[in-house]
Amino acid sequence: MLEQPVINLITTPLVAGVVGYVTNKIAIKMLFRPYKPKWYTLGWQGIVPKTRPKLANKISEIVGQKLLAHDDFLYALEHNDIKASINNIINTKLSTLSQKDIHVLIRLFNIEDRLIAHKEAVNNILNNAAYFFIQQLLEKKINVSYVSQPILNVIKNINIEQLVLDEIEVYITKIYDENKQLKELLPEYILEKKEYLIGVLTNIIMDNIQSLGRNPTVQKVLIEKIIQFKNKMFASASGVDVLKAGFISLFLSDEKIMKMVQDELPNITYDLSKNKDLYISLYNMIEKEIDKFLNKNFQEILFILGFDNKSNLTDTVNNIIISKDINNKVLNIILDKLYKYNNLTVNEVFKILQIDINSYINIDIMNILTSNNYKANKNNLIMKLTNYISSNSYKISSIITEFTIKLIKGNLKYALNAINIEKIVKDKINALPLPEVENILFSFMKEHFKWINILGFFIGFLIGLIQAVSVYFVR
Repeated sequence: MLEQPVINLITTPLVAGVVGYVTNKIAIKMLFRPYKPKWYTLGWQGIVPKTRPKLANKISEIVGQKLLAHDDFLYALEHNDIKASINNIINTKLSTLSQKDIHVLIRLFNIEDRLIAHKEAVNNILNNAAYFFIQQLLEKKINVSYVSQPILNVIKNINIEQLVLDEIEVYITKIYDENKQLKELLPEYILEKKEYLIGVLTNIIMDNIQSLGRNPTVQKVLIEKIIQFKNKMFASASGVDVLKAGFISLFLSDEKIMKMVQDELPNITYDLSKNKDLYISLYNMIEKEIDKFLNKNFQEILFILGFDNKSNLTDTVNNIIISKDINNKVLNIILDKLYKYNNLTVNEVFKILQIDINSYINIDIMNILTSNNYKANKNNLIMKLTNYISSNSYKISSIITEFTIKLIKGNLKYALNAINIEKIVKDKINALPLPEVENILFSFMKEHFKWINILGFFIGFLIGLIQAVSVYFVR
């Protein structure tokens, strides 16, 4: 049987170790228990429950100011991986977008009814947006050197000359086959000018009659005709007529005839040019001829002009058009016009042309929604929009991502202030049930707490061993 000193040497370290283990375990428990002061704890409350408000304030301050600071959010947003993730998410959604999705969105948000209910505000937004974009365009300067080549390319691609030829051929074929009278083909405003034209032509003839009397060539021809007539009359005279002819020749010598014509013909033609009866007669004659011409059929007029058939006319017109080099002429006309406005803004050009572009901005959502073909146009627009978004999803998603990041960064400060992370964290910690707090801490500190208990046992055992050895040897 062991002696008492030996028993004390063995039991004292063990008892001290158990005391150290139990003491540490109780100390750890006292971090959380009791949750509220009890009578048997002499007013003692667990450290965590008692100091939870202070702990919540400190944690929320660390999270709000250190862990989730404004600069940290900015860094996260600017990080390429995060940006790429956002872009991939948006790109995936856009690339798989269908017409059904857009229709669902329209019905889900009741967009059309909302537009109608707020039509005045919508109209203001649409008109202001249109006004804004138009103003941006109006402030741009015109640089002819930048647009001349594109315009030339457009003209070459359009081939204005061929378009003109095709239109002319179609028009000629149409009026040739219809074979209408000229008066049916001419515009009304030209036909209304008929009386004015007849009056002009009549006045021209009357004026020319007056000028004929002073014309040396006319006088010469008339003198020669009178002299020829006189000589012919003398040559054919016989008997008594010879005596008459001789008597007349005494007074109508060639020189007298010449002088008489030169003196009297201008007076005669002047009187004729002022003769109202002659004017009316000429007027009626010209009107009659013009009416005859207007009543002729198109094919008859072509024949008069020397065109045997439709092909001859078409070929002639085509040759005239081709010889005019329409493409280059159109380009030169456009460039000449543009050079006048070179280095001017579009707005300045409109002012010169006295065009108020703003007067054309009048968008009314009701006109769009109540139009007869709105449904067909909406479906067509949605189809085009869907195809465009799907085929350009990566580009659109990149734009949306950049816009989103920019929008968040620009408003991040206000968002964080509005969210108040510190208050949220503090309220969450204070509202968390104490057993749950204990379980959370024990879930990842259980192993550490175990070693603290073991360490208490070894420290107690060591102290007990030292005490037992001291007593044993001092004895």
